[in-house]
Amino acid sequence: MKLIKLKKAKIVKIDKQLLLEFSGEVIKYLSTSDLDSLSFTIEKGTIIVWKQFEIDIPEVIYSELSDLFKGNDEIISKWLQTPKAFLVNEAPIDMLKTERDIAAILDLINRIKTGDLS
Repeated sequence: MKLIKLKKAKIVKIDKQLLLEFSGEVIKYLSTSDLDSLSFTIEKGTIIVWKQFEIDIPEVIYSELSDLFKGNDEIISKWLQTPKAFLVNEAPIDMLKTERDIAAILDLINRIKTGDLS
């Protein structure tokens, strides 16, 4: 990960929301387009920015999570991005590459639904 200091960013308030506004130079550096999404966190006074990529969630996983979390996409997103001990401390979102990993995620979801967290 390359760390850069952003001196050309400012916070603006639009429709009662605080937004982080970057200069064109920063946008160019991050190689973003209108289809990309940037996320950020603030740690110890430093703003950490990363680019999010659209990831296709298999329908079966989304359906099971939607059932489990009553369709709350925010909770589903957080669950997918949080490392799970059952998945050897991997985040489910990082494990959508193989059928075996998808099966492990579905197994975890089923265990949560049935209360089997052993």
